[in-house]
Amino acid sequence: MVARLRVLVMVLGCILQSACHGAAPSDPCTVLHVHFSPTDTTIVVGEQFRASVELATCGGSGHVTDAFTWRAADSVIASVNPVSGQVFGRSLGETRILATGREFGAVGGLRLVVQSAGP
Repeated sequence: MVARLRVLVMVLGCILQSACHGAAPSDPCTVLHVHFSPTDTTIVVGEQFRASVELATCGGSGHVTDAFTWRAADSVIASVNPVSGQVFGRSLGETRILATGREFGAVGGLRLVVQSAGP
């Protein structure tokens, strides 16, 4: 709730600032930007990486925080530590690594392809 209130205050501040500078009402401050790292990615079976997400408003100048829980859409292909976002490629295939924030709810995810190590 506090995070949503913080975003609302930031958005209102940006709108008021835009009004003073003649910006259009469709100011980017009204949009929550979500950036996953890495973006859609490919790994081989047995490899791992840490997924992360950043939230921002006001065209990226207003940063917002949340606590995320992570999961794989298909846990046969990849396993994910729900707290740290550490992803481990388990078997061949494609899945999505999804993030859900405590305050903002489901914010999306990244596409993961797990391939064989080679010939």
